[in-house]
Amino acid sequence: TDLDTPLEALVYPAWTAALQGTPHPSLAQALKAAHDAGARSRLPALLTMAAELDQRAGHWDVARGRALAAADIGADLGQPLWPALALGVAARIAAYRGDRADFADLESRLAALPSVPAGHPAELAFRHARAVLALDDDGAGDREAALAELQAVQDALHAHGIRHPAFLPVRADLDELLDRDPEPGHRPADPFLSARHDLHAARRLRDRRHHAEARALLEPARDTFRRLRARRWEALCEEDLTHLVAAKSPEPKGLTPYETQVARHVGAGRTNNETAAALFISPKTVEYHLRNLYKKLGIRSRTELARIVATWEGEETR
Repeated sequence: TDLDTPLEALVYPAWTAALQGTPHPSLAQALKAAHDAGARSRLPALLTMAAELDQRAGHWDVARGRALAAADIGADLGQPLWPALALGVAARIAAYRGDRADFADLESRLAALPSVPAGHPAELAFRHARAVLALDDDGAGDREAALAELQAVQDALHAHGIRHPAFLPVRADLDELLDRDPEPGHRPADPFLSARHDLHAARRLRDRRHHAEARALLEPARDTFRRLRARRWEALCEEDLTHLVAAKSPEPKGLTPYETQVARHVGAGRTNNETAAALFISPKTVEYHLRNLYKKLGIRSRTELARIVATWEGEETR
């Protein structure tokens, strides 16, 4: 039965699965069996592994809940290892969300546990999270100190023989800080890391003036960051999307007079019917002009149109 299976036979395959971003069915079965049988001694390890999998699958709230449950149960049972590892999962989420209050609470909970030795995976997880959090002050964080700490964490992982980039996403943070390309041929399964990969790729495309391709990567990445509440990266995507709009011609060149008028009215927030009434044309004609506008300007939404029209207005006031 699942309760008779040694924890090692579940934990290590599940850990490997977590690094690869894939579910491990026996872990879910063992977790259910332990819950049903009231086998509390098995829950901290199983919940910690489940939290790792959930975090890497992009289910951050579920992961955080399971990590805290693992920490609570493990602390009650006097298990020193799993509570610290579980808190490390929650710390990573707090850091990427820029949630300093939550991170401070997690540090307090870690301090209440038996001392974690230097170089322990939980200690490295908290060091990594602190470095990430230090960069969250609108870019005003100490980049050099964070860079040194992230490099030290990566070196410590390598010293333990841990080189898989998903064990702790230190490589992604270093790539971002150093503005270097991600590892060739490696696309993370983790939605958060994948979105960061796309953000980096979009910036390279933008630099080569491939604006449509860049936007096609930026918009889904922004949506992923928004869902995860990773505000710093959501803001970076929004900033880059704004730059893409600003890179367009500030004047309505190539547009017909009616297209320009429709753009100004719709860009100001008016509905199709309101625009039609103001210009003494039919709503169908407004729709026709909008389709042409979207095609000529290379955009897909009223929000983008409003951004472009705002640049026209800015040019006129200079």
